[in-house]
Amino acid sequence: MTISNKLKGCLVGLVVGDDNGGPSAMMMKVLEYITYNKPWDMRDVGRQYLEWFKEDGFDAGLVTHKVLELVDSGLSFDAAAKQVDTELDGMTAGVSPAHRSIPLILHYVAWYLRSPNFFEESPNTGFRDFESTIKREARLTHLHKEAGEVSVAVNAICLYLILGRDIFDSTMFGLKFVDEDLRVNIENNISARNSDRLKSSGYAPDALTAALWFLFHTDTLKDALEQSKAFAGAANYCPVLVGSIGGAMYGYKSIKSNLDKHTMERVSTIPITVDCALTI
Repeated sequence: MTISNKLKGCLVGLVVGDDNGGPSAMMMKVLEYITYNKPWDMRDVGRQYLEWFKEDGFDAGLVTHKVLELVDSGLSFDAAAKQVDTELDGMTAGVSPAHRSIPLILHYVAWYLRSPNFFEESPNTGFRDFESTIKREARLTHLHKEAGEVSVAVNAICLYLILGRDIFDSTMFGLKFVDEDLRVNIENNISARNSDRLKSSGYAPDALTAALWFLFHTDTLKDALEQSKAFAGAANYCPVLVGSIGGAMYGYKSIKSNLDKHTMERVSTIPITVDCALTI
């Protein structure tokens, strides 16, 4: 029940943290796909994004928007991602993959519940599969290695929180998946007493650093979301991560009572989907 509560909180929290709509819409596409399809094919996940993009596509993010536009014109995801990476001179380290890929941890939580000792006994196999899956999703649109590393870190932090670890241990575990210099920089900035070092950009390491700072320096998810949204402004990059990580930290029950009617309608299928996935 605790795992289910935290997993629901992670997914619902992401929606609550997202005031613009794109990250939660893509997240719901991933959730829908993995619920009804096994094994997964990341190209099919990409096609889910393209379907949403053609129907709506609002707030996809610059890199994702450009890639999906090219795919819609006939290019493969590989070709489109390479072309956009070239056009943007390699500046494709955005936070979008870390926003949208969170439902992928459902598989690894269910895996853990079936074989609790597997990751401890075979950590290289378990976490190699985990890391590879998250990075393949990121590379659908973002070729910069930091986009993939931060996405893995966010998923890993959420995974550990869902499995009952505290925010400190979960963060230290997640940061093992990023480059050492980047890890040290993030650790130094989240331990700072004030938010002067934080940046509100969509650069994935900046968004993760800011999200963790607000979660480490507040006592409730409500406060963390409010402060991060005031800091981030309309771009809303780090609050989405505050929502997903904070939701995994505090759990669905702490969020549910504060949801308005509109948000309840948007997330109504998530608890059912999570419970079904965990019993398979």
